[in-house]
Amino acid sequence: MIPRLPELLARHPQLQLEICASDRIVAALREGFDLVLRVGPVLEPELVGHRLGEAPMMNCASPSYLRQHGTPRTLEDLRDHLVVHYATDSAPVFEYFDGKTYNELPMRSAVTVDNFDAYEAACIAGLGIVQVPRPGQERHANKLVEILPELTARPVPITLLHTHGRSAPRRVRAVMTWLTELLSPLVRELVKSR
Repeated sequence: MIPRLPELLARHPQLQLEICASDRIVAALREGFDLVLRVGPVLEPELVGHRLGEAPMMNCASPSYLRQHGTPRTLEDLRDHLVVHYATDSAPVFEYFDGKTYNELPMRSAVTVDNFDAYEAACIAGLGIVQVPRPGQERHANKLVEILPELTARPVPITLLHTHGRSAPRRVRAVMTWLTELLSPLVRELVKSR
């Protein structure tokens, strides 16, 4: 998104942007954000949302982790493995679909992180299994290996949220339109990659 910002600013030269790129779940109204691009569940009912789609998930580990711990082939095998714990989850778990519902298997973890880049880096370093959007794994072609493809976590929603009810200011609508034009084709590709 950042490399494409010159296009938005050329289209709307009067815009001034302040961008906060964080994995932290923000309180958009209280913190004064106009727009939030949320990758994950929407927890603020007071925000107006435009769902762009969802990213399919996959389970991954690094080749070094698999050499050291073996490749899990079943849900039972996971009991002897570690996950990288993402701090937004209350406890380390492995989420999976059993054909009817999504379930969580409690797991052990040696490391907890609060940032997606650190989450991927910890996996690449051999610290445990992660569940990432499919394009995340493809970005790291030889560094991450898909495991247990039949036990995927629920897809992650991608939503553009704003704090202005039904009457968003023109500047907010301009950025929303641009983000939707930019991200919708990418999200459609994610859905096709399932």
